[in-house]
Amino acid sequence: MTFVFIFGCSSKTPTVKIISIESKGCHFCEEQQKVFAELKEKYKDKIIIETHLIDDPDGISYADKYGATKFPTNIFLDEKDNVIFRADGLLKKDSIVKVLDIVGIK
Repeated sequence: MTFVFIFGCSSKTPTVKIISIESKGCHFCEEQQKVFAELKEKYKDKIIIETHLIDDPDGISYADKYGATKFPTNIFLDEKDNVIFRADGLLKKDSIVKVLDIVGIK
């Protein structure tokens, strides 16, 4: 698993978009969706989660744009669509919560 963190979420009430690039039939991708389901309830209006499947043309364009070669790949974007964090591989709930905490989302 690779982690890249780029600090820089600047607004007073930040919102983070998480783009998850996944593959159909991928066990770790299915597990990632379970983690996201838990987080959506807690962070309702503070995070946006988009899932793009590499098996679809839309997903291929996202994989190309962000250089995704492992699945799931999770890209965290600030309000201006700047990458603030990236992880290749399954992200556990506590890891996502730490990233959200660092950028000011409680």
